Amino acid sequence: MLFVGDTLEETTTKANTAIAAMETWGQQEAFSFDPDKTEVMHFSRKRNSSSPPVSHQGKEIKAQKAMRWLGVWLDRRLTFNTHIEKWSLKAEKVISQLRFVNNTVRGTSAVAARRAIYAVALPTLFYGLDTWFPGFLSESTHKGARTITKTHLSKLQVILNKACHAVLPVWKTTPQVILWKEAGIPPADIILKQQQARTALRYATLDVAHPVSRRLRQAQHELDQSNHPTTRSQTLQRHSRLLRTAAWAKEVERPRLIARRFNDNIPTEAGGERPPKETAAVEFQRWLEDKPPGYVVFSDGSKTERDTAGYGYAVFHNGRLADWGFGQLGRREVFDAEIHGALEGLQCAVLANFTNEPITVCMDNTSVIDCIGATAPNSSQAQFRAFQEIGDKYPYQVSVKWCPGHSNIFGNELADLLAKQGANLPVPEHLPSVSYRRRQVKGQIAVDYQQWWQGVERAGYSSLGLAAELRKLPELALPRRLLGYLLAARSHHGDFADYHERFHPGQATLELSRYETL
Repeated sequence: MLFVGDTLEETTTKANTAIAAMETWGQQEAFSFDPDKTEVMHFSRKRNSSSPPVSHQGKEIKAQKAMRWLGVWLDRRLTFNTHIEKWSLKAEKVISQLRFVNNTVRGTSAVAARRAIYAVALPTLFYGLDTWFPGFLSESTHKGARTITKTHLSKLQVILNKACHAVLPVWKTTPQVILWKEAGIPPADIILKQQQARTALRYATLDVAHPVSRRLRQAQHELDQSNHPTTRSQTLQRHSRLLRTAAWAKEVERPRLIARRFNDNIPTEAGGERPPKETAAVEFQRWLEDKPPGYVVFSDGSKTERDTAGYGYAVFHNGRLADWGFGQLGRREVFDAEIHGALEGLQCAVLANFTNEPITVCMDNTSVIDCIGATAPNSSQAQFRAFQEIGDKYPYQVSVKWCPGHSNIFGNELADLLAKQGANLPVPEHLPSVSYRRRQVKGQIAVDYQQWWQGVERAGYSSLGLAAELRKLPELALPRRLLGYLLAARSHHGDFADYHERFHPGQATLELSRYETL
């Protein structure tokens, strides 16, 4: 239960009244409520120390300093100090287990350790980030808005540094910037910005009836109607976190919240049943040679260097080309272009199919095939639903078959050629798809990571010409001992560099003496 008032005493009175009514209802319905499981939390921007208790079955329940709600620890002033501290400790426990089994010579491979950090430690460390992260200070940040503190940022960075040490066989004296570069784990501020951008994209793709979407529209409406500076400042302060996070999202098509799809009116090949590509290509050629009845539709998607996508399709009837077409989609992905081409080709086949012959749609994108047989995804949702509606209208008459790409299959090669022509057409005005924006958000962290590395003072690395990478890190696959030697040579921190700097083995001379014993 949540109660809002001008003072804590007012909210406490409302809470006591509601609890009394709840107890009365419980007695009438033969329910009992355990007061030991009742928790109280006061929220206030004021620096007062008053904390009035709440009465439940004659027992006074005092307000806590922090309360856990769906894994997020809420404190009195919503500073989230307790939340960051507790989840940092949980992430540190995971990292400590990795550091316990690893050292500079023996242990798990750096690739496996890094995979564990990204799969377990980082999601634990940044749990509930869309709730507690207030954003960074920027030019658009209004006066009085709360931003992340240096204390919180340093706590997160300490855990990330320990994660780097768990991955790399390096000495404790290795500089932090070298740790972040060699482990492929960006600094905390870069990760936080990427997480905030992901949250903003999720807000932008929510259904219009979602509570967050409605709250965003209401907040923006209040902001637009706030003409007085004081009123506008209060509105911004009240919605600061939500509005600042949502502002990161760029324009994107908004999908709808739809019911899950359970029918199988469109037969598709399950992912686990697909043979290897070479075997599938031979089987598909044999299937074509048997002259399948009805219509066979080939579709494909393509993308250009301009970052625009196009689609193409070819419709065959009894082995003869009956229709074909292509089109430009603008800022979308090959995934979107594939379903657009499949839908256009299917519609052409349905219009020409006067005798209710079977229609087989062939495509080389297995992700699209899987989505056709399941609930329509957020990206190109309207096209997936239109395809499924046609299949539901003609159950078991429309089927989808995997056609291995670039296997010298005429229909697939023709659709690919048409898709390339469509991708080079003039770009129309289309909203970017969800998959397009997701790829942008996912790739932005690599761009920020490289820009950060270019601004780092790295005298020892400038001559090596090493770039900051998040994916291509082949040296991490080396045995831990060899990787330790390599990193010691790069960073000049370790036995290798220390030995050469102190003893100069290249200038040493070896003198032999002969001793005789009686």
